[in-house]
Formats: sequence, C-alpha cells, structure tokens
Amino acid sequence: MNMKKYFGTDGIRGHIKDEVMSFEFGEKIGRAIVKYCRSCSLKPKIVIARDTRITGKKLEKAVTDSLLGGGGEVISAEILPTPGLAFLTRELKCSLGLMISASHNPADYNGYKFFTAKGEKFSER
Repeated sequence: MNMKKYFGTDGIRGHIKDEVMSFEFGEKIGRAIVKYCRSCSLKPKIVIARDTRITGKKLEKAVTDSLLGGGGEVISAEILPTPGLAFLTRELKCSLGLMISASHNPADYNGYKFFTAKGEKFSER
C-alpha cells in the first residue's frame, strides 16, 4: 500500500489546484476524522471554521457532508480567526476542531488545521 504523507508542520496545505484542496480530498478528511474519533472512543462532534479564502466554503461543505454521512455531528462557526476556533473547540466540548485556512500563504492556497478537544494543535505525530 502506498501511504503518501500529507500532514506537515501545521496541518495540510496546498495550492487550490492540488489534489489536497479538491472536494474529494475534503470528503476523505471527513471520513478520516470520524475514523480517528471512533478509534479514540470519542463521539465525532466537530466544530469547523474557515478564513475568507474563496475556496473555504467548498472545502467546508466537502468535509461536513462526509462527517454527517459517517454519523458525525458538525458545528459550523463560519468565518473565524484560528485562535477563536481553538477556544470554541474547548468551550463547545467538541472532539476535534478543524480550521480551513492556509494562514500567511497566498490567496490561491488553502489548508486544514486540526485541533484537539483541549484546543491544542495536532502535531505531525
């Protein structure tokens, strides 16, 4: 099995034309989140936020559809800064927070940042 590494130092990022920013990849992210939560005996309750990049809404829909299809619960925080998502993840007692943003990268990039139930960033490990 060929296992390609997607997760970098601060989540997953890519150009909007890259595979990792496709609707299909967003669906894979959603399925992986549900699988991860269940493997950790967590209820798949996820809060999702995004920045103002044009592709954010499409990526959020892909992940949300997949999470809901897998039996997850999704709370959309809409447009929110990353620290706000970290706070909401804790406050709403979610299993995981997902930020759709590529931070300081150019507008034609986007990405996924993952937060634990404590509002801390997931590491590469």
